[in-house]
Amino acid sequence: MKPKLYIHVSAAAHFLEWEVPLFKQWFDIVSNPSSDAHILAVGPDVMYEAAGLPANRRFLVQFPGFGHNPLHNYDLRLQDLALFDEHYDRVFVNPGPLEIAYSEFSRLTIYPPCVNTKIVPAGRYRTRLDSLLHVSSRTAQKDWQRSAAIMAKTRLRSDVQTTSRT
Repeated sequence: MKPKLYIHVSAAAHFLEWEVPLFKQWFDIVSNPSSDAHILAVGPDVMYEAAGLPANRRFLVQFPGFGHNPLHNYDLRLQDLALFDEHYDRVFVNPGPLEIAYSEFSRLTIYPPCVNTKIVPAGRYRTRLDSLLHVSSRTAQKDWQRSAAIMAKTRLRSDVQTTSRT
């Protein structure tokens, strides 16, 4: 019998496209949290809520976004670390800003980012880098002005576009 897993996700559900089939190999995915199920919280928008749900063990996949920036907000970083220490058995982050912000948390696991190569049209990949494009949400998820400044320093043609999801 496989252990039960409840996936607690809100605005980041699209990030689970690849993971759910793998999770189903190792877990029975359940639709409600319970004291005999593990919880996988996905994203900063649900990490506080998931901490209060019943669970056997709690895990968090944390990524930058949703206006949540513990690298540059020290008080928020301390708040996050206290939450992790009290409620989460393991926190997963990509290399980069969150790795730095949460480096003192002993149950932190760094995992490499991945790219969905299926969305790259066949034969339409670059053979050289001559321009840069940064796409960001209009919400306060990313510092697009900082991205534009960094991209300008490369001296390559660059563009920053903001979009909204509808």
